[in-house]
Parts: sequence; C-alpha cells; structure tokens
Amino acid sequence: MLTDLIKFYTNNAKKYRGEVYNILNAKLQVFYNYYITVRVLKEQYYIAFLIILKDWVSDFYYNKITGILYNFIIIVRIVKTHFETKENY
Repeated sequence: MLTDLIKFYTNNAKKYRGEVYNILNAKLQVFYNYYITVRVLKEQYYIAFLIILKDWVSDFYYNKITGILYNFIIIVRIVKTHFETKENY
C-alpha cells in the first residue's frame, strides 16, 4: 500500500515544499485522490503524510511533529501554520 503511494510521488513537483505559491491544500487534493486509489484508510493518513513532504518541510516534520501523537488534521494544521504565511500567498 505505502509502496504504491510512493510510486505516485516519484515526481517531486507533486510534493509539498512550503515555498511561495506551493500551497498545501492543492497538494492535499492530489494526496486524497492517491489515497483513495491505493485504499489508504483515513485513520492511516498521518502515517503516510510524510511521503508528500520535501526539503525543509520534511525536516520540520521530523524535528517538530514526529514522536508526538497528533491526529492527521492537527498535523496538517501545524504544517500549514508554520509554512503558509502571508508572504507565501
């Protein structure tokens, strides 16, 4: 299941980089579609979320989120709050 999802994300343009105009909601739409395709359950979203993260967003995830039992919605909110500032829109 996760290996199938990783195959979808071999193109780095599909990953969330936290840069200007690289909006997480747009990446999440693709993410949800892929999850349906490979049959990931909503309860498992947080496990594979890291697959769509790239560069310093991935580093942020490992340094600030990993090891704490957040649900998926909270994880997305933390990432958005940190990276999607007024300057990024």
